[in-house]
Amino acid sequence: MSVNYNLDRDAAEGEFFSFLASLYVTRSPLDPLSYGVKLDAAYTLQNDVSTSNSPFQYRAFNSQLGGGGYARFGLAPHMAAGAEVGYAGRSYFGDAAPGVASRRTGHSLTARAFWQYDPGNRLLNPTVSLRLEKENADGSEFRSAPSPGVNLSNLFYLLEDFRFSVSVDFIRKQFDEASTARRENKLTGRLGATYRAAKRWTILGEISSIRNLSNVSTFDYRQTVISAGVSYSLF
Repeated sequence: MSVNYNLDRDAAEGEFFSFLASLYVTRSPLDPLSYGVKLDAAYTLQNDVSTSNSPFQYRAFNSQLGGGGYARFGLAPHMAAGAEVGYAGRSYFGDAAPGVASRRTGHSLTARAFWQYDPGNRLLNPTVSLRLEKENADGSEFRSAPSPGVNLSNLFYLLEDFRFSVSVDFIRKQFDEASTARRENKLTGRLGATYRAAKRWTILGEISSIRNLSNVSTFDYRQTVISAGVSYSLF
């Protein structure tokens, strides 16, 4: 479960309250080569301030159901590489009717490869990942070409039961079928922290700075977002 808050109140409709569930089934998790499948589901509410005088008025926004496969190979002590592929179907409540160009309901495909070194050092535990995403929305305005992205992140083990992280993410998207062919270059910087409050409970917090550069002014923006969440693990 997570919620985010935009410091720019003009972007309040970019605030969401999300409920997420994931299931991973892994074969040989302690062997050098492990692999498995995952299933995930999400239900998201959006802050719809346009219909209320209240600063917080959430309504159903979308639901998602997806899954995929993954593999991880140990290269050396504390070093691993891996890959994963995924599919996610999304349904937007209050979406445009079928056949309308602005309809966002559809599905997405992702592929990701990563290299990770995590010896448990206080300051240096990096991960590098490359990915490819494709948005197959029903409407042409939100149907993208395959989009390449890269993520650089690092974990810090500074305090017992706390993990701190910093990451930089970049993705380039093209929407060639839109009424005005659209290009977007999205750069996101994140500072995050997790606290293991109990055996199965984790508290999460994050602050993100987002810059989306686009040739269409409606999609050109800056955002600073604060997020918080709670996670519960069954195993």
